[in-house]
Amino acid sequence: MRCLLCNAEMLLMEEVPADPTTLPGFEHHTFLCSACNRIERRLLFIGTKTKWTRAVEKLVRKQKALKEEQTLASKSSDQASAVENKPPESPPTPKAE
Repeated sequence: MRCLLCNAEMLLMEEVPADPTTLPGFEHHTFLCSACNRIERRLLFIGTKTKWTRAVEKLVRKQKALKEEQTLASKSSDQASAVENKPPESPPTPKAE
């Protein structure tokens, strides 16, 4: 999506379904311009979602959550191994006066 003011690429910030009784298949999308920081809200036709589409979206969400868990687990195990492999600190040497 492009900004109407400066023609820069806009980032999707939020998707909110429109009222299904009056506007089935539509969503309100909020975009933020990457250049001028202008916010625009547009009504877009998405179409009705089938059971298959919902199942695929659910699968993608679960895969993303699992990947995030793996990343967190690997970071915590890396930190734990770094602590275990740390050489013991030598006691401070007394200063001669």
